[in-house]
Amino acid sequence: MENEIKYSDEIEKVVNAKNTECLLCDTEACRYLNAENCGECAVGSLKKEKQERAKAALERLSAAAPAELTSELFLGGSCLFCKGEDKGPAECFAMFDLSKPDPEGNWSVALGKRSLEVKGADMILPLQVNCCRKCRRAYRLYDWLPISAALAISAIGLAVTTAKPVYAAAYKMASWLPVAMLAGFAAFGAIVALIIKLILGSVMKKRMHTDVAEIPEVKALMDRGFEEVAEKKRGVSRLVFASERRRYGVATRIPEAEPAIMGIWPAEHFGDFEGDGEAPHENCGETAVNEASEAVEEAAAEAVNEASEAAEEAAEEATGVIEE
Repeated sequence: MENEIKYSDEIEKVVNAKNTECLLCDTEACRYLNAENCGECAVGSLKKEKQERAKAALERLSAAAPAELTSELFLGGSCLFCKGEDKGPAECFAMFDLSKPDPEGNWSVALGKRSLEVKGADMILPLQVNCCRKCRRAYRLYDWLPISAALAISAIGLAVTTAKPVYAAAYKMASWLPVAMLAGFAAFGAIVALIIKLILGSVMKKRMHTDVAEIPEVKALMDRGFEEVAEKKRGVSRLVFASERRRYGVATRIPEAEPAIMGIWPAEHFGDFEGDGEAPHENCGETAVNEASEAVEEAAAEAVNEASEAAEEAAEEATGVIEE
């Protein structure tokens, strides 16, 4: 058991070990990147020149979108898309990207075996916003219901047009009429889809924010020069939903908690941690191993006791049978 504890401690040391040779180590850029650990960080394996550029880019992004602003989007317990005071509980996360021109940035263009360094690029800021189940359902209906209706009408038109009696009668009237009928069904489906989309959009805008720029916390970032990467249609932003939020990477850091890469895990990674609200101490891995080993020993002792009792009962029954 002692060997298992030592082995677990060694694993913990390796996982939380700092890459002191990395230029980002113990810097604000490292904290803003918020990688799970140095082994998972993509910057640590780069050459020094690229590490310097990555550090400078992260520092510029951190200044443009500080963690104090980005963390407000996912830390609260209520939906940010609901309008009014009666907001639903946060049950999922809506994800989208913002961008901002970065004149000091650069990116590479592959030209055969060579690459050309181009000055000027966009900062990409991936965001995740608290969202309730009703708002997510409304967004999904807005995306899928119109196209589903159009496809259903087109399928019905295809079935009607290709039916032998209908096709024969239409073909007798004009050889092009079956094709025209099919095109008419498709056009009718497109019109119905457009009407459904307009109705759903107007209903959604009454009870929720369909444009992320309307959310005050997102608007605070847009006032700093950011804009949406995906083009919105009819005032509705393009969103992707996830049941769990990203815990590592850009725009995921919680200002009050030290990142895991610095050797201290945030308290939120321990589930329902009951304490004073601060992150657990550094020996929490050893404590967990001790508790697990004690549980295993208790389970093994109970199993041995049950097996011995069963063996004694079997022996007594066998003795009784022999005496009979």
